[in-house]
Amino acid sequence: MTKLKPDIKTIKAFKNLPVHDFQLDEGIKIFGFYNGDVKAVKIDFIFEAGQAVQRKTFLAAFVNAMMREGNSQNNSKTSEEILDYYGIFLNQKVTHAWSVFSFYLPIMHLDKALPVAYKMLFEPVFTEEALRFLKEKTRQRLRQNLQRTDYRAAAYLKNLMWGNNNPLGFYPHESGLDELNIDDIKDFYKTYYPNTCHIGVSGYFPKDIKQQFNRYFGEIPVSYSAPKTSSGPESTKPVAHHIKMPNKNQVSLKWGKHIPGPGHPDYFTLKVADTIFGGFFGSRLMRNIREEKAYTYGIYSTIRPTQYGCTHTITTDVGHDYLEDTIRQIDMEADKLKTTLVGTEELRLVQNYMAGELLSVFDGAFKHASIYRYLIEMDMDFSYYSDFLNTIYKLTPDDIRNVSNRHLDVKNMHKVTAG
Repeated sequence: MTKLKPDIKTIKAFKNLPVHDFQLDEGIKIFGFYNGDVKAVKIDFIFEAGQAVQRKTFLAAFVNAMMREGNSQNNSKTSEEILDYYGIFLNQKVTHAWSVFSFYLPIMHLDKALPVAYKMLFEPVFTEEALRFLKEKTRQRLRQNLQRTDYRAAAYLKNLMWGNNNPLGFYPHESGLDELNIDDIKDFYKTYYPNTCHIGVSGYFPKDIKQQFNRYFGEIPVSYSAPKTSSGPESTKPVAHHIKMPNKNQVSLKWGKHIPGPGHPDYFTLKVADTIFGGFFGSRLMRNIREEKAYTYGIYSTIRPTQYGCTHTITTDVGHDYLEDTIRQIDMEADKLKTTLVGTEELRLVQNYMAGELLSVFDGAFKHASIYRYLIEMDMDFSYYSDFLNTIYKLTPDDIRNVSNRHLDVKNMHKVTAG
């Protein structure tokens, strides 16, 4: 009996949850995505205090970490003990633009989480002892990371792409730890934290959610006017650099350059071309360098847009005997996209893959909140994703070849290897 393949249906649209926007008494902006099926909630406290505004290496990450270490709470239980007791999970991260504190909790414990969040985020205590401890912990981790070929190559590439004068290009030297002092921590917090707060609420939340947040955060004034970074990426000619690291069995390859970002007419088409090139597990780079030649476990080409600039990077780890041919194969695959039309079957595969990935980012209220945070950063709305989906299926092989010739120029990338 012949086994029939299932029909493949084109995704023509997606449906995003409605966003609930409101402000607290003194202006803190809150956005919410409601999903009443699960009695859990995620609360994101988002501050315009990312890496792009730090004036010293490690500063943004240190302030974010130290806010969890101590606060002005004088109760017998620490914040950590309260979070553990009520099953409240806290995740922290620092991006180019944001410092984010995400609390995940059962909705029944919302009244326990909010006062802890207030103390931690709006009444933190920064001490010399906590700073010394974090410095030593970071120093040990940094020494270990600097022994890794991928870490060294990635750090050097960022420095080349953004430059020494841009916070996004700061190289993580140990000396940067020595230069940090407690006044740096306090000044950064004062400048970039309370008055830049956004709050995202996703999952299940009660009807009186505004009143509950007003109780703890309603008297915090915001201006959203913290200083921005003044320097963009440095304009430099492409640099090729090798970091010698003896006794390593592999070489890490990190290439990168700046490209047009969202808002440019070529951006969506370039995203599709890059996905064909190296943007998913079935890409050409993967098939060639991983599947056919077995040089690596994985090789990826990635486009990352932020409000500070859009970057295109290629990354892999290979045995040192395979490095030269890996470089040849990358160049060859890029040239193919510029000279030979993509087959309709391959293009359709990638179109369906990207449409499916686009749908997956809207799977549930928590993911909606993460997407909305990105839209705030980029000053866009949900129409960005509708336009992206519509563009994906309109593209032709000629469009892919033309945009590859305009922008997929791997020969003009900064090229860093370590090993």
